[in-house]
Formats: sequence, C-alpha cells, structure tokens
Amino acid sequence: SGNDNELELSLRVVSCAPKVFEIDNFLSDVEAQHLMDIAKVRGGMTRSTVLGSMAGDEQKKKKDKMEMNTRTSTNSWIEREASPIVDAIYRRVADVLQMDEALLRDRIVYPQSRPTNQNNDDNDDVTQMSLAESIQIVKYESGQQYAPHHDFIIPPTTSLYQPTRFATLIFYLNDDYTGGQTTFPRSVNSKNHEGVGVQPVKNKAVLFYSVLEDGNMDDLSQHSGTPVLEGTKWMANLWIWDPVIH
Repeated sequence: SGNDNELELSLRVVSCAPKVFEIDNFLSDVEAQHLMDIAKVRGGMTRSTVLGSMAGDEQKKKKDKMEMNTRTSTNSWIEREASPIVDAIYRRVADVLQMDEALLRDRIVYPQSRPTNQNNDDNDDVTQMSLAESIQIVKYESGQQYAPHHDFIIPPTTSLYQPTRFATLIFYLNDDYTGGQTTFPRSVNSKNHEGVGVQPVKNKAVLFYSVLEDGNMDDLSQHSGTPVLEGTKWMANLWIWDPVIH
C-alpha cells in the first residue's frame, strides 16, 4: 500500500460451501499477546459452555453431560472497551466485513423526530445493542477439543426479526502446539466432499458465515476444534449477529 499506516489484508478462499476464508497476519504479535494477557490478568479462565438452554433438572443434567463431552476447553471474555488495542481489532473486523464500525459497539441513537433545538433528554435516547459479542478467549490443554457444532442460534418463532449469529471470526493467538486444527467436516467443493481443515498459524484469522444469502441457516457451516496433541492452544472467537433491531 502507498500509505505506511494502512494494513493490507488478503482473504484466501478455503471453502465455498460453507463460505470460509483465511486471513494471514490479521493480528500483530503485540495484539495476540495483549488478548492472552488480559484473559490471564482477569482471574483466569472458566470452563467453556455450549450456547443454548434446556428446561428441567433432568434435561439440565443431560445438557451438562453433553457440554462436558462436547467442549472441554476453558475461556474468558473481553469487551471492546477493554483497551484501545481491542478496539482496533473490532475496527479491523468491521473493515473486513465492510460494515460501519459503529454497528459493532453499544451506542445511543437519538429519535429523528426530536427538534434540533431540544435539549438532550436521556428518556428519549434509544440504546442500540452491538451486532458483535465480546471477544471470547479460549484455552485448550493437551487432549482438549470442541466437537463438531454450529455457531448459529435458532431464534424462537415468536421473534419478529429472527436474529442469529451470521458470521464468526476465529483468531489464532499462538501456534507452538500440535493438533488443534479447525475443521469443517461438511464442506464440499468440486475436488473434495470430505471436509476441509485449517491449520492454526499465529495471528491468522478465519472468517466463515453461518447464514445463507436467503436467510436460512447453513448446515454445512458445522465446524470443530480437533484435540490438541501436545502443548497449549490459545485462540479467540468473535461472533457477529444479524439483524439486531430495536
């Protein structure tokens, strides 16, 4: 790039069905270390869970057992406002997704009908939720994994706008371990019908979409984190929702 302050990123296609892309050097070494440091300083990691809920004690026991077998990592959460470095990562994500970065933060929208000479009244403010969740930092020790799963959420039929997670970004924060690939077992293309895998490389990002162009969930977006064979794997997830309308 002609501007030394610009970062040029290239998206490499991994799969067309589902849509999966690799982005080398999305993070810097400083940014990757910063995310790990925040997670460690905040009191350590807690057992990872699987999003979703079931009612009743017996069903809860089944859910807990499923989570124990499905996801064996630990995690922590970092909000966008945690530091200027984290904020810069969100801005870069918005650039890659070609979105207004303001959509990836909680913000106050003032009613358009209010006269311009009217004093700001907090009671008239409308709070818009961010389309992005906090960044999830995940740590896998040797033998730990995340079994095949989907990131999209099936919204209740009573939900007017049917919001769900539509895009996921995975960030690899280190690569001094063996195993721990990200796989898409249902991926198909003209040469391969048996899935694809992404090799973890420090600072690389993986972008994939969980929703099709017609608004239906993409069943082919099922993915997994294979067991770590040796060492400790650090990675981060960022989920983007669409739509969130208030």
